[in-house]
Formats: sequence, C-alpha cells, structure tokens
Amino acid sequence: TGHILAPQMPNAETFLTTLANFAIHLAPARAAEQHSYQHDEPKESITDLPQNVAALDELRGLIDDKTGLIRSYDEPGNNSAWTYNQAVAIITFLRAGDEESAEQIFEAMLALQEKDGAWIDGYYANTGRKMSGADGRHKTVARNAWMLLALVEYYSQTGDERALESARKVADWLLEYQDLD
Repeated sequence: TGHILAPQMPNAETFLTTLANFAIHLAPARAAEQHSYQHDEPKESITDLPQNVAALDELRGLIDDKTGLIRSYDEPGNNSAWTYNQAVAIITFLRAGDEESAEQIFEAMLALQEKDGAWIDGYYANTGRKMSGADGRHKTVARNAWMLLALVEYYSQTGDERALESARKVADWLLEYQDLD
C-alpha cells in the first residue's frame, strides 16, 4: 500500500520571502537601489496625472489626526475604518511616494494588531476602537491578507523591521486557515 503525502504547508518565512520578492518587482526604484542596477526608461508615477494628485489629497484628508486611521467613507458622521481600506491606503501612499501618510496608517494598524497576529475587520477611525457591529468584530482571511501585502510593501519601501515582524505574525495566522487538500 502506498502513502499519500499531504503537501507540506510553507512556513511563514518561505511565504514572506515569496511575497517580498513579489513586492520588490512592484517597487522597481527600491529594488534598483538594493541590487545596484538602473532602469533605462523612467516609469510612470501614480502622481503623473492631476486627477491622481487630487485624489491623493482627498485621501490624506480622510486620515484621522488623533488615531492615524483612514476613514473608509467620506460621509459626515461615518467613522468606519475597515482593515482592507487601511491596507490599500498604505500601498497607495507608498506607490505615490508619500511615506509620511503611509507611516501614519502603518503605525495605527501596528498598534491594533492582535496577539494572534490578525486584525479585526473594522475600527472607528476617530477612536481606534473595534467596531461594535457584527462585521467589525470578525477576523477574515481576505482583509488580513491585504494587510500582509501592505506590510510587505511597507517593508520593501522603508526597510522598517517592525513591518516584517508584523507580516510574519499575520502570515502565521493566515497559514492556520490554509486547506491542505
């Protein structure tokens, strides 16, 4: 009788290395600096179009000065700050060359990361507290996977070791949900 070998689940380090390599290809300026090669043609920037500059300014206006979280909606009284939106905002600001705005959100999310490595789905941007609705108290793979991507991008762009450590924690949490079939 033969044995069926279950595929081995990758450890967090292997998983992060793969993501980091992916992020380096998405951040050619950082990769060029690290690997000492130059690109022949300049790449278009997210800030090359005026409408993108205006959109980035609007996004900056959604960052809460006290908590560093970005509001998910530009609606009076709506202070929802969904984890997915925090991740996408970090990536967007980094790609636009605005490390300061990315850092505000990164610092806020770093402080909210739970002991198990994950984030809940949503917070209140004005207080940083967990959302009280059912959606805000759950932890989902998709939103945490986006935070992992944002952390890898942040580490790739800034070299901040805290982002790498945070990414390891959330990667371990995500791997708990991997189906081996």
